[in-house]
Amino acid sequence: MALDNWVAVLLQKLLDLFHLKLSKRYEESSKGQRRAICIILAMCQNPDVLIMDEPASGLDTLARRHFLTEILDIVCNENKTVLFSSHILGDIERTVDSGGDFVTRSSDS
Repeated sequence: MALDNWVAVLLQKLLDLFHLKLSKRYEESSKGQRRAICIILAMCQNPDVLIMDEPASGLDTLARRHFLTEILDIVCNENKTVLFSSHILGDIERTVDSGGDFVTRSSDS
């Protein structure tokens, strides 16, 4: 597997955000931790387009909020495209404006 685009700084940030340790085996992780690991693997590959189906499923409320903030940061600061589905209306409301476009934030905020 080529790791040319791997973002190590983001890896450490997300590990800290989700309170994960590299020493813990995937099989020993909870459902929420496994979901976080999958999110980390997807995001740290630095894709131009990231498509996720129910990415916050299995995450607790705080972890879901942090995940959505991170998605917004990636979209707004790194000029990436992220498409995700969710049945949790609050998740969608946090990431889109009334026109259905991703919320944009200036680098000053």
